[in-house]
Amino acid sequence: MARLSTAARRAQLLSAGREVFSATPYDRVSIDDLAAAAGVSKGLLYHYFPDKRSFYVEVLRVVALDVLQVSEMSEEGSAAESIATAVDGFLTYVRENQAFYKALVRGSSAADDGLEEVVETVRWTTVARVIERTQLQATPRSEALLYGWVGLIEFTVMNWLVREDMDQESLKGLILGALFQLLATP
Repeated sequence: MARLSTAARRAQLLSAGREVFSATPYDRVSIDDLAAAAGVSKGLLYHYFPDKRSFYVEVLRVVALDVLQVSEMSEEGSAAESIATAVDGFLTYVRENQAFYKALVRGSSAADDGLEEVVETVRWTTVARVIERTQLQATPRSEALLYGWVGLIEFTVMNWLVREDMDQESLKGLILGALFQLLATP
């Protein structure tokens, strides 16, 4: 086994965890499974993560960072175009990483402070990005409207993933239409 730096080993473990958790539900994964997938001992895994839940939350934190990266809003073009591109990137990512998206959204309602923090970071970053890109004044009202819009996205996308009754372009139109209706509300 090659000796890796702390950061490289952590990244390797998280990558292996991502593969395992994408294929197998959390409750059916053991520390032994995770260690085997990473090619390390359980002791080494415990050196980096105190328990399976902590490890899982860190895997989801990496996924959350991916979500934020693929939904970055460009400074180029109009705000509407930039937001549409970000929504499209987000939907593509979610479609390709359904297990993790479902875990993030479902986990946000669980009594898990670590996971709740991860989900809230994604939500509030999205709110801040839309405020910045649309040059909307940040007020309690505008933040509440956009936070509600993020909730609409979460539940609409969950429905889309389960029912598979709408194409991505239609869903994007629905999400953007809702946003622009909210922004036009006096």
